[in-house]
Amino acid sequence: MPSTNPPDNDFSLYEKRKAIFPKSVSGKRKTIRRYVGFLVYGLLFLIPWIRIDGEPLVFIDIAQRELTFFNMLFMPQDVFYLAIFLILAAFALFLFTTVAGRLWCGFVCPQTIWTAIFLFVEEKIQGSSLQRKRENKQEKRFTLKKLLTHSIWVIISLATALSFVGFFYSIYDLIPELLTFQLPLAVAFWVALFTWLTYVDAGLLREQVCIHMCPYAKFQSVMYDEDTLIVAYNETNGEPRGSLKSNTGGGCIDCSLCVQVCPTGIDIRDGMQLDCINCGLCIDACDHVMTSIGRENNLISFSTLNNLAGKPLNWASFLRPKTIAYSLILVIMTSVLSWKVLNRDLIEASIVRERDRMHRFNIKGEVSNFYIIKLTNKSESAKHLSLSLEGEGFRLVGQPSWHLLPGENIEAQVIVMSAEKPAGSYPLTFDLHDQTESLDLAPLESRYLYPVLKNKKP
Repeated sequence: MPSTNPPDNDFSLYEKRKAIFPKSVSGKRKTIRRYVGFLVYGLLFLIPWIRIDGEPLVFIDIAQRELTFFNMLFMPQDVFYLAIFLILAAFALFLFTTVAGRLWCGFVCPQTIWTAIFLFVEEKIQGSSLQRKRENKQEKRFTLKKLLTHSIWVIISLATALSFVGFFYSIYDLIPELLTFQLPLAVAFWVALFTWLTYVDAGLLREQVCIHMCPYAKFQSVMYDEDTLIVAYNETNGEPRGSLKSNTGGGCIDCSLCVQVCPTGIDIRDGMQLDCINCGLCIDACDHVMTSIGRENNLISFSTLNNLAGKPLNWASFLRPKTIAYSLILVIMTSVLSWKVLNRDLIEASIVRERDRMHRFNIKGEVSNFYIIKLTNKSESAKHLSLSLEGEGFRLVGQPSWHLLPGENIEAQVIVMSAEKPAGSYPLTFDLHDQTESLDLAPLESRYLYPVLKNKKP
């Protein structure tokens, strides 16, 4: 029988977001994050400006499909190195998460660092956490303080976008062209897009990125174990909770300061949660309170489940089969990648016979075979290359040589001639010489085909 109850017009499948205004706190973990942020992301702004011999330290040229990295040039043929690097990064993530949990999220992740910067600006202009909460309740009111806050957010977002785009478009051209309104449309689009994304992520979405959008938070649980380092509340020392005046409870005086400073708005006393980013701000807040009332700083700390259960926390806790396996794989793959990069060929060369022009006779009765040589200069300097031929009875037509600029690719025709000889296939060895460095490069192998002559005609 159908229900006679009227439909609930207020029913919604989506919970309305509750704005979070974390309270500012000082302490050891926040200081560490500040220094790490200055170091890591200071490099983000600095690297596009660094030049070595006139070349950028790190630069991705999409149009030419080239990557310059510390005076080394990588091209699409070097995708092998990218594959190894990505596998290396994956295992580094596995190892880091298994040992330290979401320490990346709390101390190094750009979302966390930029959100902290935006919150710092917001607090300095709009006031404390309580003042901002009161202002937020007046949804239709847009004050000059809010306007100033958002304006500075946009400036920070623009500086971030310019630094990021500077890895793809020369920063020495980007800034002047932006100031003179001569920026190419495509570049202007990417600057505007990354400015908008930074503003929305760090200024508006904030903790929602960590809670709902970041995939790291979703699969981290499968990499955790009882010896993974996490931010944890010690229930043994903290419960039962009681006020400071009653002096009848455990160590926790239920001040809720650990909740007020949390950037994702969780209560760490409820246990391990996916929303926790291991930033350690709740530890700083709790330690400050415990110190002020003369109690031991051990309620909230970086610990492990085994340590909370009474097992000692030492270096042996981190040496377990999973972490040892990850470490060995990282050492092996790092060694392979380093060896391959340091010993890679700066001149890439190949030679093949032309399929549509098998052979040709001349008036002297000699037979010509045609080849295509492909050369790529992956060094940061121009190269002058020449070609010679090994093989009795064979000779090159002319004296093949080429001048290659850095990053240049060329294809050229090479002709090999031979006097009359028995029909068949003969091995050829081409010697490539680097005249600039006076070096002999790796030889190129191919075959020479002498045809079966039925009615020889000049």
